[in-house]
Amino acid sequence: MVQNHANDHKTPELPGYLEQSRGLVNSLVLVIPLLVLYEAALFGSGFRITNRFDFISRTIAQYGFRGLLVFNALLFVIAVCGVVALNRRRKFDPAVLPGVLVEGLAYALLLGVCVMLVLSANGGADSAEQPQNPVWLKVGLAVGAGVYEELFFRLLLVGFLYAWLQHAVGWRKPPAAAFVLVLSSVLFSLSHFRIPSLADFEMPLFAFRFIAGLALGGIFMVRGLGVAVYTHAIYNVIVLLKT
Repeated sequence: MVQNHANDHKTPELPGYLEQSRGLVNSLVLVIPLLVLYEAALFGSGFRITNRFDFISRTIAQYGFRGLLVFNALLFVIAVCGVVALNRRRKFDPAVLPGVLVEGLAYALLLGVCVMLVLSANGGADSAEQPQNPVWLKVGLAVGAGVYEELFFRLLLVGFLYAWLQHAVGWRKPPAAAFVLVLSSVLFSLSHFRIPSLADFEMPLFAFRFIAGLALGGIFMVRGLGVAVYTHAIYNVIVLLKT
């Protein structure tokens, strides 16, 4: 009797959009274009201004154009290799990027509505001073904030602390999630004031940034790093263009 083994080597199907866009490795590949845009803006400004959580660009600045070229070439190679490797393993399809953009835009608009409601209720406005820089540089910095602040506050603080509380301390998921979301949101909001004096502290500003931190933390935990980064970056750009 001849057996049919045609299905033994059947190519596995790609996961759905939600699973692909939520994966950590996929997310890191998806945010590379934003990181390149940010680095290009910094180079155009002579590296005069960097995101406070960006320790990489300060090193790149020491090597000028050569450092920028090498770093972005490295990012490009990593992105291409990552896409090829993940695609071969049927883990990732670059076609998810438009979906992440649309999803990030939707969350950014919803976040903007929530922020306006919070500020209106507190009788305040986002009066944080905007540096007098060209629009292209402001956009680059806004995108960079979306990348580096999400890497720091959501991936490192929320992600690793959440895992540590569960596996090392033995906390259950609900209290661990609540604790890391509140803690990271408090620190996220405070980081936008003058540290350590907090001389420019304003409760309405603290409240809306705290709410934004909770929202971005929730997006990170439910939808992953990539969607959180794009939400943050797009929200920053929307706020920038409105001011």
